[in-house]
This record gives sequence, C-alpha cells and structure tokens, in this order.
Amino acid sequence: MDVAEGGRWNFAGGDLHPEIYSRQRLAKRGRFTEEQIIAVLRAAESGTPVKGLCRRAGVSMVTFHKWKMKFEGMEISEMRRMRLLEDENSRLIKIVAQQALDIDALKVVLSSGRPAGGTRSVVFMHPS
Repeated sequence: MDVAEGGRWNFAGGDLHPEIYSRQRLAKRGRFTEEQIIAVLRAAESGTPVKGLCRRAGVSMVTFHKWKMKFEGMEISEMRRMRLLEDENSRLIKIVAQQALDIDALKVVLSSGRPAGGTRSVVFMHPS
C-alpha cells in the first residue's frame, strides 16, 4: 500500500507508522531526524500530494518547502554533515561574540586610567 493511499511510511531504518510524528513526541525532541526529513521529501518526489504528506508527517507546508529548498537532492550522510557544520558554526559565532564583548570591556577599563581592581590602591608597608 502506498503512502498516498494511507499506508505506512517506508524509512531506511524500517517501516514506521505516521503515529510516530505525534505532537507530544515532537515537542520533546524539537526536530525531525535526517531519515524522517529525507523520507518526506522522497515521498513528495514520488508523486504523493504534498498537502496530505504534510498532514501525515505533522509538519506545515512552510516547513516542507523550507526542507525542500535546503535538503532536496541530499543524502542522509550529507544532511548529517551539514547539521554538524551548522552547529559548529553557531558555537564559533557565540565564541567570537563573547570575545568581542571581553575586548570592549577591557578597552573601557584601560581607557578610564584607573586600575582594573577599582579606585583603591593598595600600599604595602614593611613592618619595622
């Protein structure tokens, strides 16, 4: 039975029923796996009507079209690599932003002419 006829999804990891896409499960996970996205895109390429496909998968038409623009023609391994690179890029951007803030804070402290510890100066006296 075909997916368009209300059949089961055919994923690389085995047959998975559309009920796995329940909103509760998505709320916990936060996003679809690479296999699930590729399966939805391949089902659309095979002629399944997109509206029904989106309804069964539990995604909006907007999400489907974003996936199509971003992942169409990719294999699962390419998608995984792209997600890893996006995560690493995001992490590096945060590091650079934090360093820029640190540099700005140091410039403010150095331009004020005061010691970094505050306005007090410490005097050490030798005990006599």
